[in-house]
Amino acid sequence: MAKTLPRLSARHTANTRSALIRAGRELFTKKGYDATSTDEIVERSRLSKGALYHHFSSKHELFRAVFEDVEAALIRRSGAEADDFPPAGSPAFWEESMTLFLAYLDAASDDAAFRQIVLLDGPAVLGWELWREIQAMLAPDHMETWIRNAIDQGLIAPHPVLPLAHLLIAAMNEAVMYVAHAPDPAAARSQIAPVVRALFEGFLLDSRR
Repeated sequence: MAKTLPRLSARHTANTRSALIRAGRELFTKKGYDATSTDEIVERSRLSKGALYHHFSSKHELFRAVFEDVEAALIRRSGAEADDFPPAGSPAFWEESMTLFLAYLDAASDDAAFRQIVLLDGPAVLGWELWREIQAMLAPDHMETWIRNAIDQGLIAPHPVLPLAHLLIAAMNEAVMYVAHAPDPAAARSQIAPVVRALFEGFLLDSRR
């Protein structure tokens, strides 16, 4: 019996934390960060305020956990993890890569949680520096790895990898922000998708166009 208590306690702790993150995700998505109160969060999670503050020191800290959960879920769902990128040398490397990159535009248009929590509230609540830091932490070096693979395959010229990665990440961030802030996100997605593709294809060597 004694051996099972720590395991049960750890499971209870994880379940409580998950319930708070789930409630926060639902409310932040529907109402936004500023309009959501801690009272609503504990009511939605069916937990006490003491439980909330046991796991999170503030609504801001809970928001960060929700932000990371939403961002990580999108990375898993879109397949945009390092091991899921097309292997170097694959005939479909370029097209499959474009599909993964454009999936972020789809999320900005179709995924209400990603649009509201990560793109609309995220920079304002967390600040741009922390916003970028969390994104880099959740998807470390993926763009750099992709660029090196593209260079190795002779698809793009051997530009310095790090500055090019920063440029392309910044461009993708602006693209999803354009979609998220548009009055009609679906229409904005349709407008900017070919622009994003043209940006990437601008780096293709002439023999590969």
